[in-house]
Amino acid sequence: MGPGRPQMSRVPLLMLSVLGAVLCACAFPSPRQGAPEPSDRPPLDFYVEQVKSTSKLSPAAEIHIVNHWGDIRVRSGDPSGGIVIDAAVQRIGEPFPARPELAVTENSDSFELVVRYPGASMEPRSGRVDLAVYVPDGLKVSLETLDGKVEAKKTAVDLKARTRSGDVLFINQGEADVETESGEIIARPTAPGWATLKLYSATGRIMAFLPVGPGLEVVARGTTDIRSHWPLVRDGEHHLLLLGGNHRDRDQALITSGRSIELLEVVLEPGASEQ
Repeated sequence: MGPGRPQMSRVPLLMLSVLGAVLCACAFPSPRQGAPEPSDRPPLDFYVEQVKSTSKLSPAAEIHIVNHWGDIRVRSGDPSGGIVIDAAVQRIGEPFPARPELAVTENSDSFELVVRYPGASMEPRSGRVDLAVYVPDGLKVSLETLDGKVEAKKTAVDLKARTRSGDVLFINQGEADVETESGEIIARPTAPGWATLKLYSATGRIMAFLPVGPGLEVVARGTTDIRSHWPLVRDGEHHLLLLGGNHRDRDQALITSGRSIELLEVVLEPGASEQ
């Protein structure tokens, strides 16, 4: 899987993020037929701010992004370009809250960005920030939101995600450690050899699309509502799947949901590394 090209993909990704943010933050019921146009819609200020890493990152660098004010969407970036982040910022209401701070701490071994919005409130919502993050493959990436969505598509990173109620979607080649209280998780390694997945949602659904290589071991637990492409073996509170025996290179997944789990096979074409 080759590196992405941020300069080509950044605008469409940001437009989708902005559209979703506007719909979430500024949705109002339609006026009744014959009624005058509403005059109480709060004014909206929108702008895009870009942040770039200035330190040369080592191959083992760890990336940490904290955004409690919206979504985080990750894509593969230019290996020579470091970290590039486009922040779509909304300020809602009158007077507008002060602009948020995109606080960066970095060195050759780590890059951290924390969104701080002290002038804005959650209820009523007076501010939102959605992040499009471009990361070179091979790094460790940690993402944190409250109710914002976490998404990583066609990446090759070791992913850690934490969110309270946001959904998590990843199409990624690498290890993944994902936890959400009430969000839905959709997991899709792009090829065998991802090593380990740890997926947890206290009350949300989990769907795992799994390509099978030399071996696969899955432990599904937390619910009896489990649908699987493969037959599972019940072991106490756990449902087990073991393909390929004890092959030392088998991939593993530990999946815990308080609602439902779906295990679906991904069949790759010969020589293909992703769909």
